[in-house]
Amino acid sequence: MPPITTLRLIPLKADDQSFGVLCLRIVNPISWFASLERMDKDLARSGSQVSFFWTFCEQAASLLERVHLRSVVQHRS
Repeated sequence: MPPITTLRLIPLKADDQSFGVLCLRIVNPISWFASLERMDKDLARSGSQVSFFWTFCEQAASLLERVHLRSVVQHRS
């Protein structure tokens, strides 16, 4: 039986601006990441793996936003 592969494209946003897209290719995904419905259900639980994952994505977007802002400031100088 071949492995199950899931592809997720997740926009990395800060405020309403997108700073990139996180592309995840997951082989044999764990149950909470197999469907968006499961992720939403798990997100409601305190301390869930999904909460950690979304916090990680928010941090990545924040870092990208800072790099972008620094670049804009440097080009104006």
